[in-house]
Amino acid sequence: MKNELKLAVKVKYNQKGIQSIMVDSEAESFHWAFETSKKDQGIEHLVGDWLDSYSQKKPCSIQLPLDWSNITAFTRDTLKSLSTIPFGTLLSYGQVADMIGYPESARAVGSACGRNPFYLVIPCHRVVNAQFQLRSKSSWGISIKKKLLSFEDSYSLIKK
Repeated sequence: MKNELKLAVKVKYNQKGIQSIMVDSEAESFHWAFETSKKDQGIEHLVGDWLDSYSQKKPCSIQLPLDWSNITAFTRDTLKSLSTIPFGTLLSYGQVADMIGYPESARAVGSACGRNPFYLVIPCHRVVNAQFQLRSKSSWGISIKKKLLSFEDSYSLIKK
């Protein structure tokens, strides 16, 4: 299957909501697991439905319960704006800075992307530098960013 998604997704959550979504690009198939001290079938069902839709490249209107309590206001505002970037679309860090009302803050936007605990759900992989080249400040790195952009059929928009 062309552009088949092969990622392992680990979702950590508590009673406040989802704390983090981590991805591993070395997986043989697309699958997910949950890490929590107290199971919540509602959250797990929502996350599963969201991930199913994403893996099938289908639009999804599910609003996942994200726990924003340990995230600064600037990072939260930046990440929330990223969730509006459509599947298969790229924006530059500067365009995102303009979107959130801080036009001189492209580097700060990049740093906020690097602190994104909700990777995949909050698509910082859709944000590139001003020359539309692939850069990543996240701990997940370029390989996962490439894999997701290829899956979303937007890797061809990158200037190499």
